[in-house]
Amino acid sequence: MARHGYDDDDFDMVDADGWNQYDSYAMRRAPQQPSIHMTQQMTTKVAPAYDGRTSFFAFEDAIGDWCDITELEPEKRGPALRNRLEGEAQQYKRLLDREMLRHPNDGVNYFKRFLRPHFIEGAQNVFLYRFMQFMKHNRGTLDLQKWMTRFQLTGNRLIESWMDLLPDLLITSPEAILLVGQRRQEHEDRQAELAQIAAATPGQEPHVNVPWTDEHALAASRQLKQSREWHLPWATTC
Repeated sequence: MARHGYDDDDFDMVDADGWNQYDSYAMRRAPQQPSIHMTQQMTTKVAPAYDGRTSFFAFEDAIGDWCDITELEPEKRGPALRNRLEGEAQQYKRLLDREMLRHPNDGVNYFKRFLRPHFIEGAQNVFLYRFMQFMKHNRGTLDLQKWMTRFQLTGNRLIESWMDLLPDLLITSPEAILLVGQRRQEHEDRQAELAQIAAATPGQEPHVNVPWTDEHALAASRQLKQSREWHLPWATTC
């Protein structure tokens, strides 16, 4: 399993020779295998590769960049990412659910959610460390433009570490059930209102009722998940 407690994206954890300060002398003396760069051979039809040794946060960024340019259909993106797992990450290929990977709306998100716990250790420690790093990130004598860029990167990493603390929101969760029930009632009330308007309007064709479906429930669950992920705990104090 790759070590990403304090990952290699943090600015002050790697020395001039490229070694993490927590790596032992034996690790430094051992022959090193060349790592696979995640964007190597990445195209509009070929997903980024991941070998389990580099930063998983950077891999997620590469997935987002690839999804913006890919020509593959949504149901083929999850399987394409699965096929690009290499090295230490290759062992998780058979554990991924093929049906979930082929989901057009949630396949890529399922892929990231499944792999994240296997490659990020100590999510609470990572969040606390990055929170303190964010709070103490003063400009000092650094150039303003460079400081603003690094400050934004530090904030983005803080948000990512906070998201790692959130448990997966299932459609059977109490809050999801409550929201889906509310959305269903609103939908049915709206359909009844449209039917009354059509009946009261001379010459108006009868309203065709649109029944509530599983797709409506999934859409409501995705909306709840997105709103919960971006509700940061310190936002109310700003």
